[in-house]
Order: sequence, then C-alpha cells, then structure tokens
Amino acid sequence: ADKTGEPESAHWRYSLPRMVASPLREVKAIRIYPAEASEYGLRQLKLKAGEPIDATQARKIGEIIEARRVVWGDYRRQGKTWTATVQVLNVASGKQSAELSATAADWFEVCDQLAGKILRELGIKPTDAERDRMKIRFTTSPAALEFYSQGYALQAERKPFAEAERCERQAVAVDPRCAEAHAAL
Repeated sequence: ADKTGEPESAHWRYSLPRMVASPLREVKAIRIYPAEASEYGLRQLKLKAGEPIDATQARKIGEIIEARRVVWGDYRRQGKTWTATVQVLNVASGKQSAELSATAADWFEVCDQLAGKILRELGIKPTDAERDRMKIRFTTSPAALEFYSQGYALQAERKPFAEAERCERQAVAVDPRCAEAHAAL
C-alpha cells in the first residue's frame, strides 16, 4: 500500500513487490508465485493493487491462490528516505509475524533488507551462492529504476502502451544495461 500521499510515488506499489520478490526467487527453498496470482486474489476480494489490506484479507488471498505464506505491507517516504514495512502470514494457522521494516534512500537496499528479514522470519538460510545471486541488481541507476517503475505501473494499469514504452525507453537511455527495461520493451 502506498502511504506516501504523493501521486508521483504511486507507481512503486506495482514494482516494489516485484523488487522484494526478486532476491527471494534466488533461494531454492522458496517458491514465489507470479504477480498474476496476487492480482487474481485481489480481484476476487474486489481490491485494487496498492490498497491497504489487513491480516484477514491477506489470509483470504492466500487461501484463494493456495499459498502457504503471504507477505503484504506498505511504503512511505520521509525526505529522501524510503521505509517499507511488511508482515508474513502463515495461511493455514493465521499466525502473522511482527512488522518487518526496512529504511534506506535506495530502493534496492530497502528490498535487500526486507528479503533478509523475510528469510529470517521463515527460518531459511540461503547458501553462499544464493546470497551472491540475491545481490544482483538490474540497474545501478536510480533514474533508470524510477523510469522502469513508472513504465511497469503503466502496463499494470493497462494504460496505452506508448506511455509505458516512453518510460522504458527513458530507462534504457539513462542505463543501457537496465535489463528489466529492455525486457519490458
């Protein structure tokens, strides 16, 4: 959920879950469902991406998509610093974790912190090789990341492709090695 109150930051509600899931995908002990599964669960509850949800709704989504665990949360900004907070819910038992928070000026650092905390909550210790793969970032440019995220949100919202394409092309112009922007194009 977007708790910034800033319309220009709303696009992160689409890319942030993907960015948190990305390093976790490198851990073989975890299976991350595709974004479409979460979107399906939200649609079944008549919720939109970015709307705040509670533990009851998170559990219901987990039941709908037949997940063992559900991770949900929110993000906000104070100055140039981002804070994201998540909780992990065991769908079968209904037991939820304490809030797990991460704060940094860099979104990748926020996501790395959250991934580490989620792994600890699940009691999973990645191998050295998995940890190395978890550190790989698809861009080193904050501007490219911002453009990519805007384009990804436009696609998720089913806006005209030309708008999303413009953002992804800007991401590539800023960082020609931005793999996600190339894939989006």
